[in-house]
Amino acid sequence: MAQNKKRPQYVTEIIEKVNADLKKRGVKDENKDPLANWLGKYLLDKGMYQGYNMYVTKTFYNGKTGLTLAGTADPEKYECIQFY
Repeated sequence: MAQNKKRPQYVTEIIEKVNADLKKRGVKDENKDPLANWLGKYLLDKGMYQGYNMYVTKTFYNGKTGLTLAGTADPEKYECIQFY
């Protein structure tokens, strides 16, 4: 596994923008989506890859909605992946 390096701000911004796009499009497989695949390979090459998780949209007790961990890797039960 590649050594983990501290990420510069521009890389963090790229990850945030890609995650927003992955959420919008409901991407569930890093290997089948060119943008997700590129980001994973880019982070690996730079030694900054930390992984991704599966998420679902949840309405919280205060009425706001947001992403939360899906708790499963079953594609039928999660909505999108997000890099961290």
